[in-house]
Amino acid sequence: EPPPLLAAPLPTPHVGAEDFEARFGAQIEWMADRRITEARIRVTPNDLGPVEVRLHMDGDRIRADFVSGNAETRQALEHGLPRLRDLLGEHGFQLAHAGVGSGRSGGDGAPSPAQRMHDGPHDAAPGPIEGDMPRRRQSGLLDAYA
Repeated sequence: EPPPLLAAPLPTPHVGAEDFEARFGAQIEWMADRRITEARIRVTPNDLGPVEVRLHMDGDRIRADFVSGNAETRQALEHGLPRLRDLLGEHGFQLAHAGVGSGRSGGDGAPSPAQRMHDGPHDAAPGPIEGDMPRRRQSGLLDAYA
């Protein structure tokens, strides 16, 4: 059963808009502030479908997994991760992990190896990620976590 649609009193993020990262980040902050760990966030245009968000919080550290069936939405999410990390940091949260996938793997919601993006040693045995995150470049911002 999919998680509930987030009823945040915030503007809907528009995929492709210049403020997509800020609007999507505001929704993630809203979830984190309320300790909501699983929800769907509606994006526009509506045919791009909702984004399923799973947050795992340990104090101020957040592990986030984003699932969307739309490639354009996934690309926008991947592109927006550095800004999302900055936005959460401005509000006292640390984005310790972020994963983007299509949810079409074995039914567990985790991206398959062909759909996930990673940057090396973290894909074998995920563990706590400390201060190495800000040095990442390009698409290598994502860690695989299954």
